[in-house]
Amino acid sequence: MNLKILFTLAAAASMTTAAAEKVLTHVPRVVITQSGDSTVMSVWTDSLADPSTYRWITHDEQSENMSETRTLHFQLPFADLIDKNKNTGNSHNPYGKLTCPVSIYAGAAIPTGKSASGIVTGWEIGVREIAAAEIRPRKNGTAFRLGAGLGWRVMNVDKSLTMRVSERQCLEIVPADPAAVKAGGQISTFHITVPFTIEQPIGSRGFSISAGAELHLNTYTTASVKTELISGEKVTNTYKGLHQRIATIEFTGMLGWTPGVAVYVRYAPFNPFIDGYGPDYKTISVGGMLYF
Repeated sequence: MNLKILFTLAAAASMTTAAAEKVLTHVPRVVITQSGDSTVMSVWTDSLADPSTYRWITHDEQSENMSETRTLHFQLPFADLIDKNKNTGNSHNPYGKLTCPVSIYAGAAIPTGKSASGIVTGWEIGVREIAAAEIRPRKNGTAFRLGAGLGWRVMNVDKSLTMRVSERQCLEIVPADPAAVKAGGQISTFHITVPFTIEQPIGSRGFSISAGAELHLNTYTTASVKTELISGEKVTNTYKGLHQRIATIEFTGMLGWTPGVAVYVRYAPFNPFIDGYGPDYKTISVGGMLYF
């Protein structure tokens, strides 16, 4: 952007001095201030060859009295891009931002695999992102986001079965006591998540499609068993200190509005227990997500 500033400092009745002319380039900001009989014009330039601030002061009664000041300043990278976006009404920070895109999810967790015998559909709930760092190189373009969240997943055990912990601290699924009218149980896992998401907007109304991977830090896993005997007695056992995998990876795809409502599909390809220390199963989760 070129700006040509021409100051002709003349008295109201006649011209007594020659015109002063200076050509500046890359001028994102000009401020003119009127104070009494003085007019001050400040011009900021972003030219790498001349990164300065200019100031002209004129007086109505003494037009020949003009002063110029120069002050060096620092220029941020992409300053021209930011200023151009501002001038066109498309202000955008190419560096990214820290956000709090709270996204609450809830859905059904379905066991998969031949080794999932005895495990039946459970449920999950959590906050996928409590806070996130987002980079969006272009306004309304693809976004890359790294966040932090937490979740809770509960898998059910068939009501004809029960669970126990062996001497070697292995969680086992076994047939229920013949004297039991009803059995079954639950395997519950609490995890802290670190999701990485790639989001692609579709259209201009907030609709988008997203895909990503999540690191699950499985901090706490328990197994609970509830048995009702023929005599009417109810027995509850809870097993703690299980050998779950501390870290697992899951993959998630989402479709919907952000902010707004979305649906998701999540695949957990890893056994939640260390090999030989618990039932071997994977899960596919399907549910809904609410973005704030």
